[in-house]
Formats: sequence, C-alpha cells, structure tokens
Amino acid sequence: MNILSLDLGVTSCGYSVMQELEKNSYSLLDYGVVMRDNPHDSGTQQERREKKQSRNLLDKKKKRIKEIKQLFASYHLKYQEKKRYDIWKLRAVDAFKRKLDNDELYAIFRFMAKHRGYKSLKIEDLIAELEAKEKMGDCGSDEIQMPKDLEKFSETLAYLDALKCKYKEKTSAQIIWELESQKENPTFRNHGNYRYMIRREDIKKEIEKILGAQQKFDFFKSDELAAKFTNEVINIIIPQEAVTLNPENINKCLIYKDEICAPLFSYSFDIFELYKLLGDLKIDGADATLEQKEQLREALLEDINSLKCKSSYSVKDFKKILGIDNEYVKINNFQEYKMLKGKKEANTLVKFNFLPSFKKLNRKILSAILAQESSAKIFDEIATEIHLNINPEKLLINIEILFKKYNFEFTKDEICDFTLKLHKHKSKGTSNYSLKALKDLTALMQEGKNESDAKGILKVSKSENYSDFLKGIRYLKSQNKDGKLQYEIDENRISNHAVKSLVSWALRVITDLHVKHGPFDIIKLESTRELSQPDDVKNDIRRANQKNEKEWQELIEKYKKHFEAKGLNLQNNKEYLLKLKLWEQQKGLGIYSHKPLSIDEVLSDKTEIEHIVPRACGGSNAEYNKALDLKNENAKKGNKLPLDYLSGEKRKIYIDFVEELKKTYKINMKKKINLLAESLDKTFKEVKDDVSLHATSYTEKLLGEILKRYYPFTDRLKENQRVMSISGRATSYLRRILSVDNKSRDTNFHHAEDAILLGLMSKSYLQNISTNFEKNYELTEQNAKENFKKIVPLIEGTSPNHIIAHIRESYMQDIQESPFYKALDGTLKTPAFWVSKKPIGTKAHNETIQSKKNLAYYVPIGSLLDKVKPSHKMSSDEFYKKFNKEIYKKIQVAQDNPKDFTAKVFAKKRDAIVNILNQSAFAITKDDKAELDIKVRDTMNEPLYDVNGNEIRRVKRVGEDASIEVRGGLAYTAPSLVCLRCSFIDAKKLKLQRIDIRSYVKNKVSKHNQIDISKPLKKQLWQEVVKTKVKNQASVLNYFNRKKSSKILYEYAKGVKSNDEENVEAKAARIYWSELFENFVRVQKGAEDVQNASLNYCYAIVRSAVVRSLTNAGLMPSFGIHHQNYFNAFNLADDMIEPYRAFVDLHVKLTLLKYDDEALTSQIKQEYVNILNLEFVAINGGLSNIRTAIDMTVQSLQKCVLQKKILYLMLPSIDFEKYEDECL
Repeated sequence: MNILSLDLGVTSCGYSVMQELEKNSYSLLDYGVVMRDNPHDSGTQQERREKKQSRNLLDKKKKRIKEIKQLFASYHLKYQEKKRYDIWKLRAVDAFKRKLDNDELYAIFRFMAKHRGYKSLKIEDLIAELEAKEKMGDCGSDEIQMPKDLEKFSETLAYLDALKCKYKEKTSAQIIWELESQKENPTFRNHGNYRYMIRREDIKKEIEKILGAQQKFDFFKSDELAAKFTNEVINIIIPQEAVTLNPENINKCLIYKDEICAPLFSYSFDIFELYKLLGDLKIDGADATLEQKEQLREALLEDINSLKCKSSYSVKDFKKILGIDNEYVKINNFQEYKMLKGKKEANTLVKFNFLPSFKKLNRKILSAILAQESSAKIFDEIATEIHLNINPEKLLINIEILFKKYNFEFTKDEICDFTLKLHKHKSKGTSNYSLKALKDLTALMQEGKNESDAKGILKVSKSENYSDFLKGIRYLKSQNKDGKLQYEIDENRISNHAVKSLVSWALRVITDLHVKHGPFDIIKLESTRELSQPDDVKNDIRRANQKNEKEWQELIEKYKKHFEAKGLNLQNNKEYLLKLKLWEQQKGLGIYSHKPLSIDEVLSDKTEIEHIVPRACGGSNAEYNKALDLKNENAKKGNKLPLDYLSGEKRKIYIDFVEELKKTYKINMKKKINLLAESLDKTFKEVKDDVSLHATSYTEKLLGEILKRYYPFTDRLKENQRVMSISGRATSYLRRILSVDNKSRDTNFHHAEDAILLGLMSKSYLQNISTNFEKNYELTEQNAKENFKKIVPLIEGTSPNHIIAHIRESYMQDIQESPFYKALDGTLKTPAFWVSKKPIGTKAHNETIQSKKNLAYYVPIGSLLDKVKPSHKMSSDEFYKKFNKEIYKKIQVAQDNPKDFTAKVFAKKRDAIVNILNQSAFAITKDDKAELDIKVRDTMNEPLYDVNGNEIRRVKRVGEDASIEVRGGLAYTAPSLVCLRCSFIDAKKLKLQRIDIRSYVKNKVSKHNQIDISKPLKKQLWQEVVKTKVKNQASVLNYFNRKKSSKILYEYAKGVKSNDEENVEAKAARIYWSELFENFVRVQKGAEDVQNASLNYCYAIVRSAVVRSLTNAGLMPSFGIHHQNYFNAFNLADDMIEPYRAFVDLHVKLTLLKYDDEALTSQIKQEYVNILNLEFVAINGGLSNIRTAIDMTVQSLQKCVLQKKILYLMLPSIDFEKYEDECL
C-alpha cells in the first residue's frame, strides 16, 4: 500500500511517500520539504478587497468621463480639455450669471463625473446618518452647529443637510461657495477636506439647475434639446449599481442540499439552540429530568414572549430557574465561574443572536407579529431579508412588502426604524442548516430527541458518496483562465484568498508526487495550528506567552539573590524557574509528602518536577500535569496516579490540600482533575493531546474534500479510509512516544520528519499506544519502555528514531557545505522552493538557494528538430547518434515509454533520414549532393502526426541536464532552474532576488560573453588594477611621511607589466605593510590584533559594496579577470576591490590613532561602517564617495567588456585634503 503524507504549513509542506510492506513495517520511498511565499504577503482579505474596490471605482470614473466626452461630441460641442478653471466659481456663480463656453461646461461635468457626490449603499452608513441628523438639531434655526468630528462623514452630511434646509433655493455648491469665499483661506470639498459632504441627489439637482440656467442664455437651440442633454448627463453621472450579496458565498444546507443555510441572526436558529441545549442537558453528571427541562423551557420562552430575553444564559441563571443553591453542582460539566486572566467570569451555556434585539425594537410591531400563529415564520422572513439585502433602499422596500403580505399597517417611519435598529444588532454568519431544516430538527427535539437522534430520523448521511465525481489529476488543477478549481465549479467559490492559495499549492505538490510515484492508496494530512486557529485564539496564545514571559521575569527578579548564591544562570535555568513557580503554587509544601520545602531544596537536586499522570501512561507534558516534591517521594510514586499511591491519613490530607489550592486559585481545574483522578479514564484530556483523527482547520477539511472527490485513488481501501486527517499536535505526540528528538526544529527540514511520522500513523497503531498506556500503569520506567518497543513500527527494518536521526545527520552535514543533501538511497537531493521568503535555515542558504522547477517543458517541434541539421557531409551513423542525443532522448514520452505512438513517430523520421544518408556514398556530383540535401531537409521538415491524425506542434522536452553545476552562487547547465540570491536587509529582513537562468543568459552582458573575455583584455585590465593599487599605496605612505618607501612604490607602479607577470603587487605589499604599521604581519583569517581585525572588517564592508554594484550591473561576481578560485563566489569582486584597499588602509590607520584601543570595539566599528559615505575619492575628474566611485568603476568595466577595449576603465585615487575635511 502506497501512503502519501503531508505536513501542511503556511509556508512549508513536508512530504513523505511510504510503502506499507506488512503490518507496522514500511519502506521509505521519498521525503522532502517544499517552501513557498506566505499567502498573506499580498495583504489580508480585507486589504485585497479594498484594493479591488479602489480599482473598480477608478475604472468607473474613467468610463463616466469617457461617456461625457462622447456625449459632447455627439452634440457637436467642441471643447479643449487641458484648460484649467476655478470649478467651484464656475458651478456656483458663473453658471448662473452668464453663458458658459463649451470648455467651461465640459470642465464642470468632467469634475462631477469624477466627484459625483456621496451615496452609500451600506445600511450601517444609513443608520449612522439617521443618528447624526438627530444630533444636528433644528435646521431652521439661525445658528447651525459645525460638525465636531470631520472624520465622521455622517455628521458632515447632516451639517450640509441643515444648510440646504435653510437655503432651499440654492445648490449645495452655491451654499459652500458663499460660506467659504468669505474666509481668508477658503477650503472646498476635496479628498482632504470633508467639512462639506455633497449627496448624490444634490448633484442631480445641481445638473438640472445649471443646464436650466444655461438654457436661459440660449446655450441649446431648443428646450427639447436641453432637456434631452440634461437627462443624458444625469444618466451618465448619477446611477449606481445596487450592491448585492453573492449567492455563491452562501453554503448549502447539510440536510436539504438544494436550500441555502439560514443566517445565525434568525428566530429559528435561536430556538434551535435552546432545544439543542435542553436535549443534551446534564446536571451534576446525570441527564436532566423531563421536569427540569420543561421548567427551563417555560422560563426561557416566557422571557422571549415578554421581550426580556438575554443575549446569553449562564450556569448560574439555569441554577436560579431550577432552584439549585449548591455552587459546586455542575451543569453540562461547567461550574458557575471560570478564571480568565485572574478574574472570575460566568460560564455561559447558551447564546442568542436574534431574540435579545427584541428589547430595543418597536413594541407595537413586535406585539403584532407575536400575536400571529405564524410569528416564527414572519421573523425568519425578516431575518432572511436582512441577511440577503445589503442595499438599504431595497431592504426597506422588501420589508414593507412583507408586512403588507401579512396585513400589517405600520407607517413608513415605524418600518424604517424597526428595520434599521434590527439590522444594527445583526450578527454575521450562517448555520449549517436551512430554515426548513432548523424547523424540522426543532420539532423533533421538542418531542424529546437530541440533535443526533433528530438528524438520524431526517436521514442525514454521516458520509458522502464520492464515486459519482470525476476522477483524475487534471481535476486537481485550475480548470479555466480565472484559476477556478473543479471544486469551485461543482460547489462554492473559495472566497478566502489565503485558503485557496494554500489548497492550490498543496494540490500542485500532490500532483507532482503522483506523477513521480503513481497513484496512492491513502493520503494523510496534518495542518499547522497556524492554519487551524482563528485570530482570536492566536491572540490568546500570544497573550498567554507574554504572560508566561512576564512571570519568568518576576521570578528571576524575586529570587535573583538565591540564584546568584547558588551560581545558577538566571536566563538558562527554566527548570528551576518552573520549580519555583510550582513551589509557590503549592504554598511551599511537597504535593504528596506535604512536607515544607526550603528554597535551597527547590534549587537543588533534592526536589524534582513530577508528572502527575505518568508520561508512560499518556500524561501530558503541559504545566497542569506537573507538580513538585522530594526526589525520593516521586521515585516511590512511580507510574501510578496520586490517589493510588497515597493511602490512609496521608491520602485525606492530600485531598484536602488539593481542594484548598483550587479554592484559593493556586491551581486550575485541569490540574485539580489530574490530582484527584481515580483512574486513567478520569484524567484531564485535551483534544490536542488526544491525537484524535479529525480535521483541525477549514483548509485541511477543504483539501480532504477535494481529494476525496477527484483524486484517482486505487481501490484497495474504502472511500472513507482514503483521506486521513490528523490533529495538528499528533506528530509532537508521536515524537515523544518514539523518542524522536527535536534537534531539527531550527530548520524547516523538520516538516519532512513530521511527514514521515504521519506515514506511520494508523488507527490500529494509535489504539495500540492507548492500550499500552493502560499496560504500563504501575510498571517501572524501564519495563514501560520495553513495552513500547514491542509495538514500534519499523522503517526499512529499523526503528523510526534511528532512521530520522540518520536522515537528519546526513542533511545537516551536507547542507552546510552545498545546497544538496544525500537521501537514504545515496542520491543527491535539493530542497524544493516556490520562491520562499525563508531559507531552510542553514548557512548554505544565507547566500543562494536553488529551486528546482519541472525539468520537462513544452517546446515547438521546429525548434527541437533544428538541433540537428543533416546533410550529405554527415554519415548515417553520425546522424543517428546526434539525433538520439539531441532529440529522441530529450523527449519525455520516449523516456517514459518508447512504444508510445509519438515516440515511434520520431524514431520513424530518424530511420527515414538514416536510409537517405546511406545513399550519400553514391552522390558523386555536386548536383547529386544538392539533391540529397534537399531530400534530407524535406524529410526533416515533414510534419509529424499523432495517433488521431492531428499535427504535433509541441512536445514535452526534458531539460538539458538534470544535474546542477553551481558556480559563484548561480546554477548552470540547466535552463529549467531558478536561482534565488538572498541578502539580509537588516537583522530581521531577508531580501530575495529571483534569477531565472533562461532569462539571465539573455542579459546583454552574458550576450557579450563575460565568461569568455579574451585573455589579452583580462591581462590589460589586471595590469591597470595593480598599477592603480600600488600608486594608491605609495600615496598613503607619502601621506605618513614615509618618503623613501613611497618613491620605491611609485617606481614599482610604473613597471607593472601585462597581467603583472613580475608580481609587482606582492613586492609592493611587503614594503607597504612593514612601513604602514610597526612590527606588523598581515593576517586575513582569525586575526587577534586590532590592526588586522580592523582591516578585515573594513575590507568586508567595501567588498560587499563591490558585489552589490557588480550584480546590479549584470556582471557575474564569480568570473574574475585575475582571481580564478572555483570555490570563490566573488572572484571579480576580489579583483575590483584592489584599487580601493589603500582607501581602507588610510581610514583604519587614522581611526586607530584616534582611539588608541587594543581591541575592535563597537565605537571603532561605527567609524568603519561610515567609510562608504566618505567623499574623498578622485575619479573621472571629480570627487565622490566610495560607494558611488565603485559604481563608476564597475560601469566602466562593463563597458570595457562590451566594447572589448580597456580605454573605458575608470579607477580611483585618494584626495587627502578632502579626507581630512571629512574626518579630521
């Protein structure tokens, strides 16, 4: 049985392919990790939606302006668009005082087409507007209040509404003009000023008034023409499409598949939640009686009918209704209160969404509806309208129609107030059932059935039949240009970008592995908790971690003196900190011995942290399962539960002590359950520690659903066994069981390890583990371990922890030196990347990452056949070998199946040309040879046809070479590889530059053969570099008054020959270093003295600038003009830094004289970091800083390479006066 396992994360996907040989015995066929970008890097769902809306708005503006232009053209109104006008004066004053010309009228309507006034289609905005209008007071009064908050557009709208009410005959633009023109610095409505918010309907009135005024000046030939033009302008500028809810975003009911799910904000859903709770109600561990359920039902329905329903009912509320005074009685296993962040909070049993809003609605309307027998149906219809209608105007119309349907007579204001207030309290989301399903389920639960029994009666299938869906790898890929998956075509559109991105990516990984290994019998999925947890849970975890960190710091401060007295490191002794925390929780007493523990004992080996429920029996490693006591006490307890270990008076003291700790909030409920558990069944269990086989996230569920539907599984397993979803904490759990350590957690390779562990998981194995926990009870640690060894699954006949350790060791060892690692079978592998933001995490990837793409790609037949050009000069054997090498063996289909029809077609063409070339021996005359060449060429160019008679235009070709040669950080010989160059922007941000080799080789630098620069040119370039370097060294010595040595170096510089054949550079260096520093020996690596350390540090800074400049110029840093070290990625950088070394030497010498330190301090480093910005480089007749000078030198080198001439090379010299001005 072939098993594919995926450890699916946000930016990583670990995979393993295993073959089950027999029960608990496996062969590992393949494993690895694939990396990718974070799907959230392109922004959140909200940000993408806003960007899309912004683009749509801009497109609509452009469309309106275009239509205005077309309208003016159709009326033969010629205009000039580029003229600038005072638009506000034009529309508020001039339009009513004189006849405008065409340019001016066009300018007004163009402006209105862009800024056509405010009209919100969001019902929340309408509610805000109504509330703001109430705040503004009487618009007829002399004084109208200015809006207090200009950011609240509803207040600014209401302010302008009040002004319009006061000045009824004027347009909004006229009102604004008159108010603002009186001020010294007038400001009109624009994108930065929202004092005046003009409504869309005001713009419409303004268009009518402006064109009406212009017609008085006979702008148009007739009133009919003016009216027609007015209507057309209004139809272009004013209309707005209604916003509607996309039906594709509403899920289908689980029971009635053709119906959409009901909103959570509905009467039926709240009533369903009530009866669902009553159906499964337990009081103090026992099922509630019928009388108790009836008592609760009547009380809650009474609250609903009297319009007093609360948003939630707690344990305490239910106890009050039932008359239970005992605070320790639990309902549905909940006590009255829980501790949250140190505060008591009531435990809630049921929450309502729709019913609590009754308290704030119009009593007249509510009473009328509740008086009807079909009140539930009416409320649900209202809720459905609110859920589906985003457009407030349409919503209000539909609610009016609904009320008329039931013969209700309410005023428009009453209906508007009722609808908007109800909408204001609306909660988002839908249930899993339609309104009809909720009604049917509730009816069955009213008869005493619980939800599970009710679903059974309605024949809700627990499993879906997947046999009717299309099967095949093609259905896992995008099915159209929009990127829609087959699932989206058959079901609902996946609206969440991040989810779809992750699912699509996982499907690509599965497709690639399917192509490589064939169909799988089972696919196992584990998703990261990062996917499965909603934002509020992630925030809770983050806050909890912050709280823990704060607690650690408080303990460190509190017991700092004790740590120092014991000689313990405060930061690296979390075990002692946890001991202190437990010690304080236990009030300074041993948990079992009840003996006082001194702090000296806590901070020594006399005490130890004990697992309350033994690990060998399935106990968690969480803090709630840990306690503190004397070492010998814990040894006595062994693999037992506390209540089995303790007896007599000691047991009674222990129970009382635990109860006291809980009452004083020293321990939580989880810990209390474990401390007082009488058997393993009664210990605290969390889902995360259960390894229960259920999906942990929507992403995982969706991926599983798609695979069940469309993946072509073999028929070895039943449908419900082919996809196995595993809890997000399962691998951590199995690591502990199988003694697999977490050493690889610092790298992303641990995802591959987790995928291997997933492959071992089966229901039978997990059941064996559970059974073993029971067997290990009361056994010694050694015997418990022996028990586990008996059930450990084997990979390649070896324990999984040994296999994983071997894989990790091979990976970590090899990956440090190169981007490859050895697999189990000895083959070389490379981590696969989808342009990842984070490298594997080892040193080899700090510089370069190679990303293997599919080595097979489609090419046109013509370009493939052009690889071989047969003629009479070529023998048949020579052609046969060349055709096979360059064409036939490069076709993927020929590699996979030589008997394939397409492969045979190519072989037939090859054989036909071989037969023609066999006749070349008989071609004697030129005419014979020419005729033979024509025949060969025509045969070679004849079209090829597939099995259906269609011409083959493209064929899948395998890459030139599956092996990778890495030179200077770039991958060569395989154009189907992508290379990523990584560099750190700062300590936290990683910058990646993607280089596609196929496009890289087209770079004009490569085109002019940087790799193949002629040797004479290289020699001349190096001669100039060395000459300039020695000159600069001589000038430095001259500056420090070493006149004699300086003269010698100047003479050396004059005598540098081509390629520095006499090694003048080395001769000059011996004199130079002995004169520059006293008793100095130049050391490049491992330098301990401050001079060498400073030089190395400063050279590295300048070298990095040279590398950056070379890369930006399109030059390959690995190909030097003199340095030729195969293992050096920056040979050319080491060549071009040479003329700049003297600049570094000068800066280092003077900096060390200034500070007179014997070590390389951070203060000195700061001085060195600034060297690139110092402007003391004389180059090309001017002055510049080192960074710019390096760019000029590199660009001149590039020109030399392109033009194949040395005369363009620009090299630097030192301006000492400028240096003194800059630094001294």
